[in-house]
Amino acid sequence: CNPYFKLNDNRIEKTDEYTYLGIKINSTGNYNLAKVCLKDKAMKVLFAVKRCLLQNMQKNFLITWRKF
Repeated sequence: CNPYFKLNDNRIEKTDEYTYLGIKINSTGNYNLAKVCLKDKAMKVLFAVKRCLLQNMQKNFLITWRKF
Protein backbone atom coordinates (compact mmCIF):
# COMPACT_ATOMS: atom_id res chain seq x y z
CA CYS A 1 0.00 0.00 0.00
CA ASN A 2 1.40 3.39 -1.02
CA PRO A 3 -0.56 6.12 0.81
CA TYR A 4 -0.89 9.56 -0.75
CA PHE A 5 -2.53 12.90 -0.02
CA LYS A 6 -5.05 14.81 -2.10
CA LEU A 7 -5.91 18.49 -2.22
CA ASN A 8 -9.04 19.49 -4.18
CA ASP A 9 -9.01 16.11 -5.95
CA ASN A 10 -5.38 16.63 -6.99
CA ARG A 11 -2.85 14.09 -5.84
CA ILE A 12 0.09 15.71 -4.02
CA GLU A 13 3.45 14.52 -5.32
CA LYS A 14 5.88 13.01 -2.82
CA THR A 15 9.38 14.54 -2.83
CA ASP A 16 12.60 13.80 -0.96
CA GLU A 17 13.12 17.45 -0.06
CA TYR A 18 11.44 20.81 -0.46
CA THR A 19 11.99 24.45 0.41
CA TYR A 20 9.55 26.23 2.70
CA LEU A 21 10.13 29.94 3.43
CA GLY A 22 13.73 29.57 2.30
CA ILE A 23 14.44 26.60 4.59
CA LYS A 24 15.26 23.23 3.01
CA ILE A 25 13.49 20.32 4.66
CA ASN A 26 13.82 16.66 3.73
CA SER A 27 11.06 14.05 3.80
CA THR A 28 12.09 12.77 7.24
CA GLY A 29 11.76 16.23 8.82
CA ASN A 30 15.48 16.37 9.51
CA TYR A 31 16.95 19.88 9.46
CA ASN A 32 20.58 18.91 8.74
CA LEU A 33 20.22 20.02 5.12
CA ALA A 34 18.75 23.33 6.29
CA LYS A 35 21.67 23.87 8.68
CA VAL A 36 24.21 23.27 5.91
CA CYS A 37 22.42 25.63 3.50
CA LEU A 38 22.04 28.36 6.13
CA LYS A 39 25.71 28.04 7.07
CA ASP A 40 26.72 28.40 3.41
CA LYS A 41 24.52 31.49 3.00
CA ALA A 42 25.92 33.03 6.19
CA MET A 43 29.50 32.43 5.04
CA LYS A 44 28.81 34.13 1.70
CA VAL A 45 27.38 37.17 3.50
CA LEU A 46 30.28 37.23 5.96
CA PHE A 47 32.88 37.25 3.20
CA ALA A 48 30.95 39.90 1.24
CA VAL A 49 30.82 42.17 4.31
CA LYS A 50 34.50 41.53 5.03
CA ARG A 51 35.44 42.38 1.43
CA CYS A 52 33.37 45.59 1.57
CA LEU A 53 34.92 46.64 4.88
CA LEU A 54 38.43 45.99 3.62
CA GLN A 55 37.79 48.03 0.47
CA ASN A 56 36.48 50.94 2.55
CA MET A 57 39.46 50.73 4.89
CA GLN A 58 41.85 50.84 1.93
CA LYS A 59 40.06 53.85 0.45
CA ASN A 60 40.13 55.68 3.79
CA PHE A 61 43.82 54.87 4.21
CA LEU A 62 44.64 56.24 0.75
CA ILE A 63 42.64 59.41 1.36
CA THR A 64 44.38 59.93 4.71
CA TRP A 65 47.80 59.15 3.24
CA ARG A 66 47.36 61.70 0.44
CA LYS A 67 46.72 64.47 3.00
CA PHE A 68 50.28 64.11 4.32
